[in-house]
Amino acid sequence: MRNGYSTKKIKTNYGEEEIKIPIDCDTSFNPMIISKRKSMVEGLENVIVSLYVKGMSVSDIEEQIREVYNFDVSQSTISRITDAITI
Repeated sequence: MRNGYSTKKIKTNYGEEEIKIPIDCDTSFNPMIISKRKSMVEGLENVIVSLYVKGMSVSDIEEQIREVYNFDVSQSTISRITDAITI
């Protein structure tokens, strides 16, 4: 059972971003990309770049990450990550 969200600042190669993490009353939620008590994203950038290369828009990527990984990443962060490969 979830009880809202808390925020967490994460660090990527492209700067800091604040994400929302579900509050889990019975501690059964186990994050897949950013482990508990971690603040560095190791695989998220690769996921975003992969989706972008396959033709997804920034808003589609944002929605996909929210649905699959159950946390929010802003469109500006996604844009910063994808801009690095288009330069």
